Amino acid sequence: MNFKISYGKDPGHSKASSLIGGILCLGMSILGFYVALFSDEIDGGIPFLPSEVNTLMGRIAFGLSALFTFWLSIYAFREFARKLRDDKVSKK
Repeated sequence: MNFKISYGKDPGHSKASSLIGGILCLGMSILGFYVALFSDEIDGGIPFLPSEVNTLMGRIAFGLSALFTFWLSIYAFREFARKLRDDKVSKK
């Protein structure tokens, strides 16, 4: 199963694809924000750096990824709204 978020007017993709893609991206961004803000410690990283630095780098990586995924969810919801609007205009 895959979902494609397209750019521009593409009648070949359904509203459901944009809606489900937006919901999935929103869920992943919420999870990323939770890990970045509320996790105790993020393990791994560069072995010769202190644990605090590795944790900070992990929080930054999760936070930036969550921001990008949140942007993708907003884009998918805008595509969904555009497709709804286009359907209402075409039915008139």
